[in-house]
Amino acid sequence: MTLGNAQNLKITYNVKDFDTQIPDTYASNPSYNYLIKKNNLIKKYIGQVQFELKATACESIYTHVEILDPPKDVGKSIKSGISAIGMSGLFYRNHKKGELSIKKNIAGQVFTVIDTSNTRIWKLENDRKLVLNKECLKATTTDSIKNSKGTFLKKITAWYDNSLPYNTGPGSYGGLPGVILSIEVQETNKYYKIEATSIENLKNFTPRFKVENPTTQAALDSLFFRKRKKF
Repeated sequence: MTLGNAQNLKITYNVKDFDTQIPDTYASNPSYNYLIKKNNLIKKYIGQVQFELKATACESIYTHVEILDPPKDVGKSIKSGISAIGMSGLFYRNHKKGELSIKKNIAGQVFTVIDTSNTRIWKLENDRKLVLNKECLKATTTDSIKNSKGTFLKKITAWYDNSLPYNTGPGSYGGLPGVILSIEVQETNKYYKIEATSIENLKNFTPRFKVENPTTQAALDSLFFRKRKKF
């Protein structure tokens, strides 16, 4: 059986690049040096994190692989890095329903964010590049993020392999006519790239995902804000 015809796949990803710029306006902030140190540690250790995507024709699950007993600074930096690139939690995608569910742990409490909006609109382009010797096609889109500080744009470039015809990929990225093997994200002061490092067939794999405390992202953001303010 070739990978292109495989029913079950396991794809491993790593962060290939990560960079954050602290705005000069923060230079007088007492936390400036701490933020610089924190981001340097994230950049140093985030490449050690391995992410796994397990997919069937109908469903997929994506999460990071825990590193056993890392040193304290390494563990904190890795956790911060996973959060910084938006890959915290367990991502479950139902390809047929177009439904994405993300299980997250907030202060020891588990919630499941269910997203059926599927509002990301991709522009398919003709550019190609090789990832793991597989010819991938380019797609681009822009997310608009609103928060208390204003509206910010997140430019996303995906490289997908249409010989693997499952519309899934790393984290929340999917909806293309093939598996996304590489994703590049440019935010206002942040850039990162996540890319596949291996692909293999899986036997007898059935995604297992249980919804716990279903909620929306807006409700979860409000809860997180209240807990952080209390802290």
